[in-house]
Amino acid sequence: GRDCGREAMGRGGDWSGWRVISGLLLGVICFITATAVLPRATAQGSDFEYCWPPEERATINPKRLTIKLQEDAWVGSYLNVRVARHLLIEKVGYNVEIVAPAPDLETNWPGLYGETVHANLEVWPSSSNDALKKQYSNIITTGNNGLVSQIGWFTQAWVSATHNVSTWENFLDDSVEALYKDNPSDRRAPFHSGPPSWVQYEMYIFGNTQMNFHTIYHNGGEDELTEVIASAEAARKPVLVYFWIPHPIHLEYNLTRVTLPPYTNTCYDVTLLIDCDYPTAPLYKVIRTDLSDTAYGAYQLLNAFQYESNQDQIFMLNLVVNKNYTEDQAACAWLKANTDRWQAWIPTVIDKVQPSDDNNDRNKILAIVLGVILPVLTVCCLLMLIVLVIVILILRREKEGLHEPNYKLLAFANIMKPFQEEEPVQQDLLFLESILVRERAVDFAVLDSAPSKEDASELALALLYVCEGSESGLDLIEASFARDIHAAKGANNKMLFEGDSISSHLFCSYARIVGLPWLWHTLARDLFNINHHRTALDNIEGEDDTVVKMNPKKDPAALKKLQYTLDTLWNRIRENIQLLPFEIKWAATKIREEYELKDLTKCEVAVNAFVFVRFICPAISAPHIYGLSNEEPAGATHQLLIMVSNVIQRLTMYEMFDEDDNEAPLNDWIEMQRASLENISEDLRLTPSDIVKKGRTAEEVPHTTKENSLHVLLHHVQNSRQFFASVKELPGNKFTEYDETIDTLETLCSKQHADRHAFPELNNNVEMEMRDEMRSESGMSDEESSL
Repeated sequence: GRDCGREAMGRGGDWSGWRVISGLLLGVICFITATAVLPRATAQGSDFEYCWPPEERATINPKRLTIKLQEDAWVGSYLNVRVARHLLIEKVGYNVEIVAPAPDLETNWPGLYGETVHANLEVWPSSSNDALKKQYSNIITTGNNGLVSQIGWFTQAWVSATHNVSTWENFLDDSVEALYKDNPSDRRAPFHSGPPSWVQYEMYIFGNTQMNFHTIYHNGGEDELTEVIASAEAARKPVLVYFWIPHPIHLEYNLTRVTLPPYTNTCYDVTLLIDCDYPTAPLYKVIRTDLSDTAYGAYQLLNAFQYESNQDQIFMLNLVVNKNYTEDQAACAWLKANTDRWQAWIPTVIDKVQPSDDNNDRNKILAIVLGVILPVLTVCCLLMLIVLVIVILILRREKEGLHEPNYKLLAFANIMKPFQEEEPVQQDLLFLESILVRERAVDFAVLDSAPSKEDASELALALLYVCEGSESGLDLIEASFARDIHAAKGANNKMLFEGDSISSHLFCSYARIVGLPWLWHTLARDLFNINHHRTALDNIEGEDDTVVKMNPKKDPAALKKLQYTLDTLWNRIRENIQLLPFEIKWAATKIREEYELKDLTKCEVAVNAFVFVRFICPAISAPHIYGLSNEEPAGATHQLLIMVSNVIQRLTMYEMFDEDDNEAPLNDWIEMQRASLENISEDLRLTPSDIVKKGRTAEEVPHTTKENSLHVLLHHVQNSRQFFASVKELPGNKFTEYDETIDTLETLCSKQHADRHAFPELNNNVEMEMRDEMRSESGMSDEESSL
């Protein structure tokens, strides 16, 4: 339906050729379907209500072209079509068909192109419609229909009886702000708007005018906003909403518009600095130019069709909304009350050439031929266009150096076999794999016995590859979450956030396995542009070298660059977060469940610590490691991306910068994004129905990677006294099959270095003797010789 000047924001971060191709194929199907089966209603049916008696009507000439008017899904469009239909039928003598409401506004344009529609009398301005208007300029003519739209802020008029709410400055008053809060304890008052895809600038206006309001987005759009107003009126509760005129709701409720600073072109030059009103936008009509040859009188009337002001349509809306008139009755009432207005629209010459039966027959034959040939030619042309798009995409990618990476090569790092004097037998590897996949207690004993952080990271990666190869990688992640959260000593414990925790090691590796395609389709294009200076950064004043020593606290140019980059990347993440892999959402869900069982606070902080701090932010600061860039970012760009990553970390960890920090000016940006962060948190939740519908999946681990991982783990098991000792100390209820597990491990550990495992006391004595000998020869202290 109506776009109302608001355009949907596309996912510009996705540079997938297959999505472009599938979109074009869908367009072919929609075009053929629309031209073949678009429903229509004949105007002169038995239910048609005439405005004038027979003696005042023109005679309809059946040889004339039937005029097809597009009707869209809102009352104003219905009324415009009824006014024109009555005049075309009763005063000019044409048959009229009304084309049923289209599912979206753009469908009208192919209708005009294919002659299934001759005119649309109310088109709302938007960038997509303006582009189509330019595209079809050779076959259409446009002109204002006399109506003017205005987007703005509205509240109930009765509020002004006790408080002045006529301008935005009044809302800086604490007493006015308190009127609009849902609860007196709320930090900010709500502002109700449509879905985030609408063009809206409230978060910038609030920040630039210091208004203490936050936006609540209603995905139900126009219907949901009208329900908000109706509910507020019923409860006698003040409400501030994003709305527009003309609209019939203004006849149901007495709404007053809040005046913002006047609109100027310069105000909208930089989005981040917008602090003024939305622009007014005249509505316009679209008519096929060739209608002047095939239906001259109809073309002249439609071309002259223009209201004097919004009040003409409001007159009819009032009859429909408040007096239960039908659209035809309201149109007739306006026509009879404004004879002098529409009389000037009636052409003096109806037909340039008198229509004949022969011409009509030829037109029918031509229409039949074109009806068969034109769709076939259209499909062929579109298929050729698809091939051309594929070629352009391939050439452009090769030219720009942006290539979709080999995800498996990135996800499954090359784990090298450890040096071993004797190659272990395959049976030992199979024994170990069966234990690691089955017994979580053994898995954690392996990781706990790692001698260093580097070894722990390598063992975690190897263990994850082995478990994922047996379709239990996600189970290992869940168990690590439960174990670390269970070990928390207090409600604010930050164990999960530590970089060397077991769950941190495992999740970082697992997120790379399942999440690299999402990262690439979400961030690659923008990161490529940032790295190659092909964004609007170049249009912001400031020398390139201001980024090298970036200090947004002292350098406005650096602050603008940083804010622009933050807006770009954060919007991409926010738009695509719903497409995040199921497995990562599953992990987030398990963290929440474990926190609830443990009765811990800061659950969302824990979730964000994993999803953002361990997965998304590292990819922003080092895109070349995640396959998002073919080369490491240069110094200035690298510093910019690191700062962006730090700001997003602060936002997602619910922290702010200290006043002394260089990034302190970004605290306003962080505060403005709180509402969008709450929406992201909701998108990271899985419902039971989601889990049942999707289920779990496991990635196919390359054979060499899995085998090398088993070698690394077996080498550690056979050479770590701490490992086997810690396993023996665990209670039997930690194991699925305790006796079999212990026996197998003991067998594996005794195959190499039997004397080391069978006689640990002797081994310790030998080490003590070696240490004493080294100390006596070199004069080292006990601590130095131990090291």
